[in-house]
Amino acid sequence: MITSDIIVDYIKTTKQNRQRAVITGLKRYFTFINRQDLFGIVDGMKAYRTKRIIPVLNDAEIQKITDAIRSGAISNRDAAIVLFGLTTGIRAIDLINLRLSNIDWDNETISFKQLKTGNYVILPLSVSLGNAIAKYLCKERPDAGNDYLFVRTVAPFYPLAGHASCYYIVKSVFKVSGIHNDAHIFGMHMLRHNAASTMVKNEVPISTIAAILGHASIDSTDVYITTDEKKLRECVLPMTGISTEVFS
Repeated sequence: MITSDIIVDYIKTTKQNRQRAVITGLKRYFTFINRQDLFGIVDGMKAYRTKRIIPVLNDAEIQKITDAIRSGAISNRDAAIVLFGLTTGIRAIDLINLRLSNIDWDNETISFKQLKTGNYVILPLSVSLGNAIAKYLCKERPDAGNDYLFVRTVAPFYPLAGHASCYYIVKSVFKVSGIHNDAHIFGMHMLRHNAASTMVKNEVPISTIAAILGHASIDSTDVYITTDEKKLRECVLPMTGISTEVFS
């Protein structure tokens, strides 16, 4: 007969990096066999979770993107999309669904409902982003016959076709800018990381960053603290005064 002690002992014997998968599997199994008593045991368990340091763009790489945009080597649409990601951290799916009416030029804001969370957010429209969007709308966006903000560059001028479109746009901008895929992950997710990192460095409260990014819990946002190297160094204790003796 399966008891709570057996379940706990079994989970303890599994490797740390496997515990999350084991607990998830047990939940599904206990639900399948209709053992809510056993499900309740594992439901409250929190497995160890490694939080890695998020890779972000450095100042030199951001400058390369800025220079490439200014040089005209990047289309107005792609420049606006990359700046959108860098300054707001918007998800690819929300960027694709943006309408012209989501931009409030008078009040200098961007407002939309996040598809993943259902949250309604209002973001400031920075000067650089506003100028980039205006340049795209005035000089490059075709008469698409729809109100999507960003559309395809060739007919039919439908809205962008999912995450893949955003991925290849960001990848092409990185390539033109001379940024290589070393520790980077291409796509809007990379720009999202960078936007969050910038907000952390500018001492924006974690709760505010979580709301902007659409995180259900600030625990999901805490990982971006690891991108602030300056603040991390301040947390390190000095080595002065520590004994060099080795105890046997």
